[in-house]
Amino acid sequence: MNNINNEKIVDFINDIYIDNHISEELEELRAYGEKNNVPIIHREVGEFIKTILKLHKPKRILEIGTAIGFSSIFFAKCCDEDTRVTSIEINEDIISLAKDNIRKYGLEGRINVIPGDALEVIPHLENTYDFVFIDAAKGQYINFFNAIEPKLAKKAVIISDNILFRGMVADKELMVRRKKTIVQRLRKYLNMLTIKDGYTTSILPLGDGIALSVKEEK
Repeated sequence: MNNINNEKIVDFINDIYIDNHISEELEELRAYGEKNNVPIIHREVGEFIKTILKLHKPKRILEIGTAIGFSSIFFAKCCDEDTRVTSIEINEDIISLAKDNIRKYGLEGRINVIPGDALEVIPHLENTYDFVFIDAAKGQYINFFNAIEPKLAKKAVIISDNILFRGMVADKELMVRRKKTIVQRLRKYLNMLTIKDGYTTSILPLGDGIALSVKEEK
C-alpha cells in the first residue's frame, strides 16, 4: 500500500487506462521518466485531467514545471489543435530534453517552453490562461498561485499536483523531519485554497493528491 491509496486498486484502475490511445502513445516517455526518476504525473491523475480538459476545452494552458515535457504533451494531445500550452521550467539541464520530446511528438508549434524561475517569468506573460497546472517546488505553491492569479481567465481551472506529498500532509506519522517546512507550507496552501473568496476547491486523493480549484465567474 502506498501512502495515499491501496496499490491493488490503483493498479486495477491503471490497467484499464493503459488501453487509452493517448496513454499508449506516451508509454515510452513515461517509461523513461520512471526509469530516470523524473517526476511524471500519475496515470490516474492524467486520466482525470483529461476528463477536465474535455469538459473545459481550454485554449491557453499554463504549466509550472515542464520536466521532460510529458504533461505538456499529454495536455496538448487531449485538447483541440488550436489549444496552446506555455510551460515554465527552471532546470536548464532538462529543457533541451523536453524540447526534443515535444518535437518528437510534432507539437513544437503548440507548446512553448520558457526557461527560468516561474515567479520571475509569470508577471511578464502577456496572455491570460483558462487552465493552469502547478507541479514544481512544493514549498512555493502559494507564491505560484499568487503570481498566477492576475493571469487567470474567467472560470479558469487550476490543478495543483502532489498536494498530499506522500501522505505527509495528512498524516504526521509519515512526516520526514527534513520535509517539515514543505509539509507546513502545503497545509497552509490547502487552507488558503479552501477558504479563498471567488474560488471553489476540491482536494482529491488521486496519485499523490491533487487540488482542483475553479475560479468563479463574477
